[in-house]
Amino acid sequence: LYPHSCPSTTSFDTLQQRYEYACQGARSFIPIQFGLCTVAWDDEKQSYIAQTFNFFIHPYTSRRGYQFTCDLSSLKFLSSHNFDFNTLFSKGISFVSREKVKEIEENMSTEKVRDEIQPAPKDQEFVNEALSSVRSWLQTTEQKLELPSCNSYLIRLLYQEIPKVYPDLVLSQRSFEGQGWKALVLERLTDEEKTKHESEREAEKQKKLNDIGGFVRVTELMTAAKKPIIGHNMLLDLCYFYHYFLGNLPSSSKEFANNLLKEFPFIIDTKFVAFSLGKTNTGLGEVFESVSKLENPPIELFSSDNDETEQHHEAGYDAYMTSNIFLKLSYQLLPEEIEGPLLFSQDSELKKTW
Repeated sequence: LYPHSCPSTTSFDTLQQRYEYACQGARSFIPIQFGLCTVAWDDEKQSYIAQTFNFFIHPYTSRRGYQFTCDLSSLKFLSSHNFDFNTLFSKGISFVSREKVKEIEENMSTEKVRDEIQPAPKDQEFVNEALSSVRSWLQTTEQKLELPSCNSYLIRLLYQEIPKVYPDLVLSQRSFEGQGWKALVLERLTDEEKTKHESEREAEKQKKLNDIGGFVRVTELMTAAKKPIIGHNMLLDLCYFYHYFLGNLPSSSKEFANNLLKEFPFIIDTKFVAFSLGKTNTGLGEVFESVSKLENPPIELFSSDNDETEQHHEAGYDAYMTSNIFLKLSYQLLPEEIEGPLLFSQDSELKKTW
């Protein structure tokens, strides 16, 4: 997808111009489905085993919401191919970029310094009553004290004033369903209990980061694996991947390429491979149809639930089609017939087309 403000691409575009057009598209529209196909050689079967994964995804939504651009013709196209919009919004996996996760983590780890509130007389009276309740509670053996519920302003005031008098107490707050008010909870803990409390807080923080990051955990596994990444006409796909899962797109196509190669050692576009073999019609469906007639190498589609509903234009199945094209064409590119899997080495004959 490209926004209407983006010029039409031509054969005379420079690489930088074509990259800038792709960046505009990636920044304008959000990804809503991510297709992945993993392929591995099975020695016992003497065949490649392909497994597809189809993820419904959307950006992480905070309380402020998330606004995005969509194109009506694209929505109609997806609807005509049975795209499940209900699943996208009810069960879709949220995501933020790696860069954003780090930023959120830093903010969560940094103690916020807030301007001190100068309480009004009636608010000071409320604080004094709370301090009196704390003094009385400390004379008992009760481990916890829950103060009367109050509004956010008074909660903040209690957070400010109580630690000045009782710095060793652990403070937390409890919300009430359907109400805007909260109650402050105080605990007196042993050193061992404080250590446990800190560990629980750290685990809770990590869970929150995982929930916010969502699908980025999958993309982080992909980059950590350092496996070859295959796509078809994939410049726009790579711009989407970079912008939504890594961080802000760089202005230079050269920097973009260098950064991506740090994440993935081999990036291969099957449209280019097909073109280098003299194919004039290099659309995904057309190339897949032509290579399906080739016997080598054998490729078996693994299905754990015997699901035969995979279809063209579903992201996971498109990824499967791309993997087939790459393997079939790669075997054609080799100078002699081989038995067994492809070897992704720097001195491979296939390197010329990577």
